[in-house]
Amino acid sequence: MTMENGNRRNREEMLTEMVAEFRHLRNIIREVGEALIIRKESQVEALVEMLETLSASELRALSPEWLRQIKQLKVKPAKGRMKDLKQIVHLMEEFQEKAEELREPPRQRRRMTKSPPPARHARKLDSLAGEPLP
Repeated sequence: MTMENGNRRNREEMLTEMVAEFRHLRNIIREVGEALIIRKESQVEALVEMLETLSASELRALSPEWLRQIKQLKVKPAKGRMKDLKQIVHLMEEFQEKAEELREPPRQRRRMTKSPPPARHARKLDSLAGEPLP
């Protein structure tokens, strides 16, 4: 066996192994992509179900903003760009947060939307009320 035959065999073995690993990587990409699609589609369906439970006034308050955001998406699906996917995922996260807020009882919702007064205002209010701060 000459050195050239040994190098050729090593090259062929390495090439075979590399090709097999890259094909495996391609399958992994497909599996991850399919799982992501299934998860995002189910999130969209959950949002649709949530919308169906809203009152007319809640729907009126929510729909203009959500419709605007969906229509303003600038994506090119045929290109399969990661930045497009990130835009969609970000928008879905915003919608889910708002949906979770809407699912809470109205009393809790009002408390959550109101931010607490800044500390300096709270101290002033407490001193006016005659109760010292801890």
